[in-house]
Amino acid sequence: MRRWLLSTISIGTVALLILLLLPFSPIGWGVPYHSTCQEGSVVQRSELLTPWLILASPYLNNATGFATPLDNSQIRNAPPPGNESNGGVLGQFSLNNWTQVSVTTVWVAGPGTNLPCTSLFIAQLDPTPIPILVGGSESDFISLHLLGAGNSTDRYLPVQVSYQGFRSVVFGVPFVDNYGYFGNCGDPTVQYEERLNTTNPLVAVPFVGPTGGINITAALPISTHYRYEYGGGAGTWFRMLGPFGAFTFEWQRC
Repeated sequence: MRRWLLSTISIGTVALLILLLLPFSPIGWGVPYHSTCQEGSVVQRSELLTPWLILASPYLNNATGFATPLDNSQIRNAPPPGNESNGGVLGQFSLNNWTQVSVTTVWVAGPGTNLPCTSLFIAQLDPTPIPILVGGSESDFISLHLLGAGNSTDRYLPVQVSYQGFRSVVFGVPFVDNYGYFGNCGDPTVQYEERLNTTNPLVAVPFVGPTGGINITAALPISTHYRYEYGGGAGTWFRMLGPFGAFTFEWQRC
């Protein structure tokens, strides 16, 4: 009887130790699990101008660019290539529906990568443009001059615009100075060409609710392609990493 009791105690002790050594999860002791971000209810919707291209041209020189939808974006068309010159800045936009959706981190049984929510809400883009009146006819896209020609610095570039009563998402990021430069003060005949490609540029989507406003960061399902020219006039062109992940510039005379 004593031997049977001791064996029972030993087996129970070992089982308890094994149980304590197993990881605990919200699912239960020792159950593999991972976190994921689950969508909840729709909070609100808003029609907002959405940028495709923010094209800044170096002062006294030219720039060209275009945007293309990513393969998984469900976007069926894109605006035509853009051109800008002599310090001007061009923005290409479409009018889209954006939806604010609540999200919650949940635990799921089974192995997997932990992907918890990083905020309380997400912003979802409807990829189908809403036709907007441009020059007397409806169009899926509109081009706006954010800065006119003749500007030697892009530091005052707006990061949000409006058109026909529709405001845009916030497409600006803090300027990053000292992002390289090109100068031809020693030889004004020297010219240079540079290309830049970006993917999933970030924007902040503004929503206004009963408790105030909120900006939700979202990545656009597009890639952008830029070509910049330097050297059409003696000076130094300082690059800044500006809105939409594209280059902006500041020119200084020799």
